[in-house]
Amino acid sequence: MVIKPHPAAPKCAAALVDVLRRAGMHDDAMTVVADSTQTSSPGVNAGSDAGTRLVASGAFAGVSFVGSTATAAKINHQLAVNSLERGMPLAKLCAETGGLNVLVADSSALPEQVCDAVLASFAGAAGGESCIEGGLPHGHTVRRT
Repeated sequence: MVIKPHPAAPKCAAALVDVLRRAGMHDDAMTVVADSTQTSSPGVNAGSDAGTRLVASGAFAGVSFVGSTATAAKINHQLAVNSLERGMPLAKLCAETGGLNVLVADSSALPEQVCDAVLASFAGAAGGESCIEGGLPHGHTVRRT
């Protein structure tokens, strides 16, 4: 397994590696690859535009990706090129693009906390993943009396 985190969220990959280790996965079965713009830590290989080079390598039977639709299309195209040019099976792509997540506030939430959370989501507080930033609010308005 090769994990290539978003440059703004390298600690997420470290946390995933920790969970996988505790679940019994051996270190030689996983590698974390970081773009050169990321701060490398022990066991992390740095390289410029690592994601592009990984997909172009053709070394994978599948790619899981979270991010923009445009980048997912580029990955899909490169997987098809790999298959056609190298005569290899088409690698599978599982992509989450433009996901819409929900912020739920129940009656115990203070209005100022809800407002802060919504505003933070618009500002990209989700670790660089703009696809999970806040959108238009929906639902019911509850007035406190």
